[in-house]
Amino acid sequence: MNFLNWKSSIPLVVISTCLMVGAILYSFQLGKSMSERYAPLVEAALEIKVEATTAHLWFEEMITGDTTLHPKDIWKHIDQAKWYAEAMLKGGKNHKGTFFAVKNKDVREQVEQTIKGLDDFRTAAEERWALRSESKPGSAIDQRFDAIFDRFLSSANAAEIALKMTNAEQLKRFSIIESVMIAVLVMLGIFTVVLIQKNTQVLNERAEELQRALDSEIEYITLQKQFVSMASHEFRTPLSIIDMTVQRLLKRHTTMTEEKINERYATILHSVTRITGLIESILNAEQNEEGRLIFSGEPCDVQDIIKKCVQSQTELAPDYTITQDLRGLPDIMIANPVQLSQIFANLLSNAVKFSPECKTIDVRAWTEDSYVYMSVMDYGIGIRDDEKPKVFNRFFRTSNAAGIPGTGISLNLVQQLAQLHGGDIYFESVDGEGSTFTVTLRTEPQPS
Repeated sequence: MNFLNWKSSIPLVVISTCLMVGAILYSFQLGKSMSERYAPLVEAALEIKVEATTAHLWFEEMITGDTTLHPKDIWKHIDQAKWYAEAMLKGGKNHKGTFFAVKNKDVREQVEQTIKGLDDFRTAAEERWALRSESKPGSAIDQRFDAIFDRFLSSANAAEIALKMTNAEQLKRFSIIESVMIAVLVMLGIFTVVLIQKNTQVLNERAEELQRALDSEIEYITLQKQFVSMASHEFRTPLSIIDMTVQRLLKRHTTMTEEKINERYATILHSVTRITGLIESILNAEQNEEGRLIFSGEPCDVQDIIKKCVQSQTELAPDYTITQDLRGLPDIMIANPVQLSQIFANLLSNAVKFSPECKTIDVRAWTEDSYVYMSVMDYGIGIRDDEKPKVFNRFFRTSNAAGIPGTGISLNLVQQLAQLHGGDIYFESVDGEGSTFTVTLRTEPQPS
């Protein structure tokens, strides 16, 4: 039933939350690192070309006679381009930001070629300026100068492209890592939600179990109170009969006939038997509750035991007719005779009590496989369908049994005694038409 108990789930939820937070922080840090590292490097690669191209244009203007320009201006732009290139290799910092050294081998090689190209470009510029009278546009020196600049520009472009490719690879790797982290976060989120739902379900189930247990306990206490009240009444009634009968005997025995006296004695005996049976039922129920009810079998004549129970019940209720069909019983079986007597006496007593109108009881027995079946059928008040599951509960009495003597422990006791004999009890009943209770017993039960 339990997926994980709540206490053991707390560390998992905490770990999941920490992993989520860690993944988010890592993703943020990785993105920040890429932004801080690669954006300045791309700008540096662009500045190299901008500074070098500016130097080239200004140099051409200076060669053609622009007196506002000076060679120092040209060298300054070339030096600035070289600073950016060296910053890409070694790192650096200026007014535009911090530049981190490139780690990729291919990019570093292209940047080194770019620096070499810048050195060649400056050397060519210095030589052309020294020979400026001979290096007019279109001259051999001019063509060589432009070729050197083109080679530098190709190196610079290659360095920029390599840097962008590296950046693209890093972005791709970052996207993959981010996708994986998103998937992990989703899975962790789903896991956490499922975990919480499962534990909520477990807690709800436990709460329901506790509520059911509480309801059962309340019902049990209520039934106990009803039992105490009913038992008090059950004792009080025969005791009152005994008391009243004895008082009449004391007052009138001299004027009463022997037949009348014997009737009074029979009344007292019947009440005593009723009290004795009630005490035995209560004691047996207590023994069963405490686990002290044990099976102790011996060879016995079940048919004889049933007949004696029928005879006793007939004497207690002479208005009733109890039919018997015991031909299917074995001659001898291993059982506890006292407990068997209690089983049949309780079933017969119940059949009589709950059949106030139709005073016929049918007793039938048969053998099938290794079991003996014995049924007691009445045509009395029956049992409602909604109350059938509670029939064998201790202290339970049906709603239509109001006003009928009883304590609600007999059927529970019969069930326990039958189970001690390796059998059980079941019943069929129609409300208002009667009930049939059938006990099954093993012919040779194993001791409990």
